[in-house]
Amino acid sequence: MKTSFSALLSGLAVSALLTACGGGSPDRPVASNVQTTSVPALGAVYGASVYVYNTAGLLLSTGTTDAVTGKASLSVPSAVSGPFLYKVVLSGGSRYYDEGLDAVVTVTPNESLTMLSVATTTSGEVGITALSNMAVRLAGIEPEMLGTSAAGTLSLDKLADAVATVIAVLGLPADFDLFAAPVAASPNNKNPASVYGKLLAQLAINAGPGNNAFTQAATLAQTINSQGVVANAQTLVDLNLALQASAAAMGMTVADAQALIKDPVLLAQQVAWIRPTVRASFAPPVVVTAPVVPKAGGSASFTSSGTSTFN
Repeated sequence: MKTSFSALLSGLAVSALLTACGGGSPDRPVASNVQTTSVPALGAVYGASVYVYNTAGLLLSTGTTDAVTGKASLSVPSAVSGPFLYKVVLSGGSRYYDEGLDAVVTVTPNESLTMLSVATTTSGEVGITALSNMAVRLAGIEPEMLGTSAAGTLSLDKLADAVATVIAVLGLPADFDLFAAPVAASPNNKNPASVYGKLLAQLAINAGPGNNAFTQAATLAQTINSQGVVANAQTLVDLNLALQASAAAMGMTVADAQALIKDPVLLAQQVAWIRPTVRASFAPPVVVTAPVVPKAGGSASFTSSGTSTFN
């Protein structure tokens, strides 16, 4: 299931508080958890550690990707509002399917790869990929800070700029969802049906001499610095050319991004053009709330808790 940012702030919707008075005692909410599913993908990823945080960097849950499906199911307190930050860590013993090598690769003990993503709510699946990782890092979230008092707070404005920048330098459609859950390629499904899965396969196939999907993801995270300036233009140019050549096979349109990759002014113009589309997809849905009906002999009050620290 695709996690769409058209409902980004649904977890921040107005809530009702029912206060009973008179003949009864207040109802006490029962603490409960909900399940959230992550889909880390280079190709499919097996035996990797997954962590989910709130946007202030507080750890909510941990899990491990399944040895067969490559997915991780985590239990998150239902009272916690989204959006949520996801982190996957591939370390010694983790495995992943590399489309470029057409093989399942085991990560060595001295290797480690961390990728980040964002989910709106826990109701769908979230993808954690090299591209989501680029965007979340560019928005100012550093993985080593998550779970500490130094963790930064996610800004939706910064996230919109970051997503628009990644889309621009790769030549992707303006409405491409970097945080969607792809159908990841695997030994039994080398040509996944999802466009995102095909895109990730092409990334791995075009990783370049001496590289693989693992090292490519680490390299892509460093191609644009925290100020949004391209730090490794040639890597992005080569990748954009490869994606253009594979566009028909992926079933998508890929624009020529070479000029804007090399020109900060052109890049800023393209980001400004894409940004409204991205930012609009973050808009909260219209939430319709029913009136609170008091219990017999009591009264009820309604309070709004729809404020947000995001900007």
